[in-house]
Amino acid sequence: MPPPSWRGFDTGIPKQIDPMTISPPGLATWFIQQIRAFKWTAIDDLGCGAGWYGMLFRIHNIAGMDKSVVVGMDLHVDDVAFGNWYDVIERMDINDIYVHVFDKDADCIALMEVIEHLAKEQGDALLDRIAASNAWCIMSTPVIDTVGNHPGAKPGLAHLHAWTPAEIKEHVQVVIQDVIRCPVYHTTHWCAVVKGLPRRRD
Repeated sequence: MPPPSWRGFDTGIPKQIDPMTISPPGLATWFIQQIRAFKWTAIDDLGCGAGWYGMLFRIHNIAGMDKSVVVGMDLHVDDVAFGNWYDVIERMDINDIYVHVFDKDADCIALMEVIEHLAKEQGDALLDRIAASNAWCIMSTPVIDTVGNHPGAKPGLAHLHAWTPAEIKEHVQVVIQDVIRCPVYHTTHWCAVVKGLPRRRD
């Protein structure tokens, strides 16, 4: 694996980032709490977007910046504004779930504000892959119907399905869940740490 490009890069970002600078506000604090509680030191950030969560993971994981591994995957790799905090950024259409998403030695898969960008069938298939992988996954999604958001955005950025916790729980076991309300944007998000052990179906 190539050396992280962020090393020696002057980002000007302080050690303690103000969670209110993260979109949506409030999720950053919850995300940091979980990565430290579960002691993850390597993460696959699917649909990494601008790279907010990869950057937070690099700064706040318990191993420190020099001993952690952050891999980002996104269709629009040129839009990863905080790409310097990642070890590797791979171009990937998240709909193509056969890609070697879970072949790395990551402690956790991040799906922060991602699954709503997938159609129901595509999201079901992705969650089934997570379940089969026996991987930890940290995720969040709006809890209200936001289908049609960003309709004129780049491919992959529109919201295609309003996921419910019940739909997600059909595929994976929820270990921790919470509801985060973001008054700045008037949005509410369901967030969870899930484990990829297939649920027993009687």
